[in-house]
Amino acid sequence: MTLNLATTGAILKTIQSESIAQTFALAKELVDAHLKPGDLVLISGEMGAGKTTFVQGMALAMKINQTINSPTFTKLHIYNGDWTLNHLDLYNISDLKALESFGIYDYIEPDTGVSVVEWWQKFPMIFENLPHWHVTISGKNKQRTIKVEARETVCLKKSQS
Repeated sequence: MTLNLATTGAILKTIQSESIAQTFALAKELVDAHLKPGDLVLISGEMGAGKTTFVQGMALAMKINQTINSPTFTKLHIYNGDWTLNHLDLYNISDLKALESFGIYDYIEPDTGVSVVEWWQKFPMIFENLPHWHVTISGKNKQRTIKVEARETVCLKKSQS
C-alpha cells in the first residue's frame, strides 16, 4: 500500500476499509510517506463515518501517546508526540465571525506540526484555496470507502511587513 504523489488534485489512493486496522494503515501511510510539518489535512464524512478514527491512526503514526477523542464540543485538541497535532472540529461553530474569533488562522498553518480539520466544508471560503490533503470517508459499519487526495492550489499569504 504505497501512495505516489500525482498531479495536483489527483486521487492518490482509494481503499475499501473493513476494519480499524485498515483505516489506521492508510492514515499511517499518509503520515509516513507524505506529511510534513505545516501541512493541513481536511477530512470530510458524515457523522459516524470514521473521521476521528482516521485521526487516531495519524496520531499513532506520529507517536502521540494520548487518547484521541473527537473535539466536537471543545472545538480543538492539541496533541504532542514526534509532531504537534492540532485536531479541530467545526461542527458546532455557527458562522464565520465565530470561527475567526476562535483563532482559526493560528491553527490551519502550523509551523511545527499538522492540523486536521473535521467539518471544514461549513467554511469552504477559508480552506478551499489552501494547499491541503483531503480525506473523504463514506459508508458506515464495517465497510467504508476512504479516498486521499493532494490539493495543492495557489495561496496568497498576508505580507509580514
